[in-house]
Amino acid sequence: MPTDQFEELSMLSTLAQWATEKGFFADPSAAKLLNNKLDGSGSTLVAQRDIIATGDSPKALITCPEAYLIGPRLARTIFGEVFTNPPDSAPAFLKQALIKLSLLHERAKGSESKLATYIDALPKTLDSPVFWTQEELDNLLEGTNLHGEVPVKLKQWHDEWDYLTTTTQLASIAVDMSVTTFEDYKWACGIFMSRAFPARIVYGDTPENEGLSMLIPVVDSLNHVPTTPVLWNCSKDSGFTFSVCGNVAEGHEIFNNYGPKSNEELLLGYGFCSEETRPFDFVMLKLAFPAQMHSLLKAIGLAENIQEEKPNSDKVFVVFRLELNETLDEKLVTLFGAMTKPDNHNNQTGLKAMRITGLITLKKALTQKLNKLTAAVATHQNPNELSSEKQTYRFKSALIYREGQQAILEASISNCDTLVQDALASVPKTQQLDLKMVLQNKDGYFSAISDSIKTGFGMKKVKEFQQYGLAEEILSLVLAYERIKGEASRYFGTPLFEQGAGVRAVNAELRDSYESFYEGYVKQLLNTGADVSEEIYNVFGANQSNWNKDLIVEAGQFIETFGFMNEKGNWVVLI
Repeated sequence: MPTDQFEELSMLSTLAQWATEKGFFADPSAAKLLNNKLDGSGSTLVAQRDIIATGDSPKALITCPEAYLIGPRLARTIFGEVFTNPPDSAPAFLKQALIKLSLLHERAKGSESKLATYIDALPKTLDSPVFWTQEELDNLLEGTNLHGEVPVKLKQWHDEWDYLTTTTQLASIAVDMSVTTFEDYKWACGIFMSRAFPARIVYGDTPENEGLSMLIPVVDSLNHVPTTPVLWNCSKDSGFTFSVCGNVAEGHEIFNNYGPKSNEELLLGYGFCSEETRPFDFVMLKLAFPAQMHSLLKAIGLAENIQEEKPNSDKVFVVFRLELNETLDEKLVTLFGAMTKPDNHNNQTGLKAMRITGLITLKKALTQKLNKLTAAVATHQNPNELSSEKQTYRFKSALIYREGQQAILEASISNCDTLVQDALASVPKTQQLDLKMVLQNKDGYFSAISDSIKTGFGMKKVKEFQQYGLAEEILSLVLAYERIKGEASRYFGTPLFEQGAGVRAVNAELRDSYESFYEGYVKQLLNTGADVSEEIYNVFGANQSNWNKDLIVEAGQFIETFGFMNEKGNWVVLI
């Protein structure tokens, strides 16, 4: 057995003996603390005989007296007024930072601390990605949200450390900052991130305990299974009692339940992932907007999705959760549609076009995210190829996490496709128009405009017009010609013929684009005589007085309002 594993086993055995002597185990014959480091899960509590328990009749196994908690009371004892009444100028993280500093204070006391045995048994290395090498991060997590969260978490800890070490009032209290390093503080942060419980469960859900956490010796040695029925009894007088509410067979591990945490949360916070946690997995989408849009985003119903940033930030973030078996958040679809069609709110057909556009745009964004995830495949495909057991464990955890993220993104992309199909199914085919339909002219209705376009531009397929960036403009000719036909148009009586029709207000860029198209192309068609091309003349020359710039611009506006570009790059208009 390697020396470090032997030392950890010895310290865990000492911790179990210490906990027994201090009365932590309600029934010492029922469970025993063992080492399980070989598979990366660290310590484990194992039933020494059959344990019979139910929700109505729980079995108490561990009680940690309040005096052994590393939390608000200990920090108050060590730091006094600095903790109890921090200055108004102090950052919000100060009290929790002092609680973490309390752990280092007790560690520095060595054997003089009543918590020395517990602290000695704490892991020296941690498996959260915050403690991985950059190579491990890039190989195992590139393309995931966690890859970007790790530097954010490290910066947060650095900011805390910088404040603690540059504030004279704190530097001289309890902890010798001259010999305590950021690596020490980082370790303490990792211990709290991976083992802490909310302080409110013992000290009360009060404003002064908001956001604070604590370490509970021995109880924090238990591993997690999200379906395990357990009971926590807590109070400032008795401390923390852990009970099981279900039977545990002799020789089986006794688990705690951290709550419905996703593998992303488990990996970042605790350094492991579990197949059993897959139902709680999610992918977080974080969208950035200019800070001045904060009020507008709230006004359109996204207050719950706004992630508050630092004061005076030039950005505001809106977050959404994607889950495997949940339909897409309708607010997310609406937001993506509104980003491309902000003025479609006053017309039902326009709303449908906006929804479809939103779904298509969202699918593109999700596909890009999926491609980044799948392209950044870990360098080491086989866990056995990694250089140590610790890396193998990290590889396996990262693999579970990545597979869960990929499954959610694939399901969400498929959901987008289904919702687009459903939206299109609600619009009769006779009210859907695209350039392919015109050029193919299967029912003969578009013969005149189709022939004139093919002859005038020398192209017959949609792809050709797309290559020249003219597909949308050519479709505007089709719509304009329908307007010219008046009552003879099959679309007469639709929004195409309504004054304004709820179309978006024309913007300068759109007007310039269609006016340039009119000047550069349409005028030539209008000046084409019957002797040159009868097809072109019948549509354009013969109706020369009806064709004008405004007609083309209005048709372009109509496409922008009631149309969307499908995934093949083809514009479809809902009429």
